[in-house]
This record gives sequence, structure tokens and C-alpha cells, in this order.
Amino acid sequence: MASKKDIAKEYEANSISKIENLIVDNDAHSFQEIERLVDVFCPFEAIGMVRQEIKHASFLSYILDPNRPHSFGTKLLEKFLAILTLEENSTLVDFSRLDLHFMDLSNASVRREWKRIDLLIELPKSLNMKRGIVVAIELKIDASESESQLSKYKETIESEFSKDDWEHVFVFLTAKEDGPSKGNETWIPLGLSQIIDGFEEVVKVGKMRDPSAELFESYVAMLRRHILANEKLEELVHKVWNKHKEALEILIAHRPDEGGDIFKLIHEKRGSIAERFSSETDFNIKLDTCDRSNFHFVVENWINEFDEMKSGDGTWLDSNSILSIVLKRWNGFNFTLYFYIGPGDASSREELYLAIKNQKKISFTRHKTIPKKWKALSHRRLLTEKMYCDWRDDDKGDDQIVDEMIKTAVIFLKEELPYYDNAVRVAFAKT
Repeated sequence: MASKKDIAKEYEANSISKIENLIVDNDAHSFQEIERLVDVFCPFEAIGMVRQEIKHASFLSYILDPNRPHSFGTKLLEKFLAILTLEENSTLVDFSRLDLHFMDLSNASVRREWKRIDLLIELPKSLNMKRGIVVAIELKIDASESESQLSKYKETIESEFSKDDWEHVFVFLTAKEDGPSKGNETWIPLGLSQIIDGFEEVVKVGKMRDPSAELFESYVAMLRRHILANEKLEELVHKVWNKHKEALEILIAHRPDEGGDIFKLIHEKRGSIAERFSSETDFNIKLDTCDRSNFHFVVENWINEFDEMKSGDGTWLDSNSILSIVLKRWNGFNFTLYFYIGPGDASSREELYLAIKNQKKISFTRHKTIPKKWKALSHRRLLTEKMYCDWRDDDKGDDQIVDEMIKTAVIFLKEELPYYDNAVRVAFAKT
């Protein structure tokens, strides 16, 4: 019979072998491709910009301003305004792309931190405009909206820019597709990814290869490494995770990053978390796929009852559900619980999205049409660095902190699931 010491040595050897297979074996090309995507020099990372909203706002204002010495001219500003015209509650809905094309955007003024507003765009009245247009933009990368912040900015715009002479547009631009707080419905919620995708299209169509375009591409790469979704990277991670799950779990167990212990605990408790979600709601919730930053849960009631709900494309969830509850770790101590529509049958996704949009009690950023792959719906923050520090100051251990997070998640699910259940039945129940 082998001794405990021999068993420990064998376990250590097997662990090292699994990690070697992940990094250097013949099938390690996917891991190497991930390294290629993330291991690059980036000037924005070098100056510590990644999560600093002030620097993001400065860069965006620079490339939107047609009077700055870059090669974009008015193209990015025109694209930004075109995206605004497609939003349901935008005051620019009466403007067509043709109106924008003939509008003199060269006279636009783009200001930073004017009366504390992150970005302010002024478009003076021109020949085909009845009034000028002023666009106030509040940008959020990690921080949440401060109390009365948006209402104060709105009052400032209304007092400084007469409605007789100016069309007022208010934009709440966030990395996580958050919506503005209750009472601020005049603020148009936009996801940063939506804007960046539009700007990328302009650069690609124009076949721009000059220093301005190269710097913009570095900015986009930085966003997708740290803040926004990166479809190619996520597909590679999913592939590597499926093939080298044990090696990755070993690395997770030993990784020395902030928030890693919380992630590890959630990973260990993921099965019991699903059981708790089920026992404390009226829905049968089971664990689905997990990766390095996401824990997916699905509602079996919907999958078993409606074939359309399991019409996913097979790249996202083992259950093929097109709707998932995702416990997502953004970075460090930032954890959020989301409802997500994922890739799958276009007709089923559209029907479900329309039904969810019509549930007025569900709060999320509404678009006229659903994005092709992923759409974040309502969400609830479970942990931030400040919350973690406060709980630690109260002598709570990591187990207690995770328990507090799951309590918050359960409350959120109890509030939201009945509305999603109604939406699913409206979308797919046969009459």
C-alpha cells in the first residue's frame, strides 16, 4: 500500500504533467493563441489607463472631435450620432442618416468635464437644422451612478442651452450596459461595446492604416482584454477549458490574484449555489458551463417545456439554452449576476428578446434589435472592492462574504424570475 508521502508525490507529478500538457504539448496551440491575444505591448496599459474613466473620456473626446489632428475627421462623430438615432427613446429619431450626412459636423465642439459632465458635444445650427444639438455624455467604466448625478447634469444643460435653440440629448454610456437610475429615463443607455463596434466598422470600411487608426486599434484591444467581451478570446478559453479543465482548476487553486479566493470559493460551492437558487425560488435552476470568469446557470423548467429555449448554437452552454443566468467576475473583487441571451436560432432569440423588452418591470438597456451573439439583460452587483473591504472590516471571512453575495443573488432572482418566466411563456407558449 502506497504511503501518504508517495501519494502526495504522485499527485504533484500529475499536476505538473497536466500543466505541461496545457502549455507545451502538441495540442497547446489554443493556449498559445490566447497568449498571443493578451501578451502584447499596449500604450494605454503602460500609462495605467485600463480602468480610469477620466482617461477613457479624454481619449473618446479626442477621437470624436473633428478639430483634433487625427485622420478620422467627422466620421466617428457621424457614426456616434447615427447610433443614437436608432435608440428608442432618442430625441434624434427624426434624423435620418442622410440628414447626418449633409449636416456640417466640422463645426462641432467636443468638451471634457464641462461643469463636471464627462463629455459635451455641441452641434451649432446649420442649414438643414431647425435647432442646434447638444449631447451630454456620462461615462461609466467601473463606478456606478452617484445619487442625483444625472438629474443635476440635466438641469445644467436645460439652464445653459435654451430648448428654443437647442435639441437636448442625454447619453448614459457604460462598459457593462447599465441603465440609468429610476427617474432618469431621458438618459439614453448605451453600451461602450456598441459604440466601439461602430467605430471599428468605420475604420475597417475606410481601410485606415495610419497612426490614428493604429492607436485606436490598440485602444480597442485593451478594452477587449480587460473590459469588453472578446468573442474570439472567449471561444478559445472555452475550448482550452474543455480540454484542460483539471490543469486550469489546479492553476485557479494556486493563482495569487486579488479576489481569487472569492472566485475559488464560488467555484467550490457552484453546485450547492445552484441548489440554493432552486430551493429559495420557485424554479428548478441547475449549473451549466463554467470558465475562468463565468458561472452559468439555466432554468430547467423553461428548457424542458419549450424546445425554442434550447435552440443555442452549441458554442456557449452544454444545455444549449439561449437564456442563461451568469455569475460573472469582471476583475479582482467585482462580481455581478446577469441574465444573458446567448447565440442561437435567430428567430427564437428575437421572439424571446421582444417578449422580455415588453416586460416593463425588467430594467436593462433596450435596443431596437438584439445583437447577433450576446445580449446582457438585467443584473445585480454582488461584490465590489469597497463592499469586500467593508465586510472584512466587519470581521467577515471569505465564506461569510460569499454567503452575503448569494443572499443578494437570491433576492435578485426572486424579484426577476417571475417576469422572465412570463416573457418566456409569452414568446413560446402555443395557443
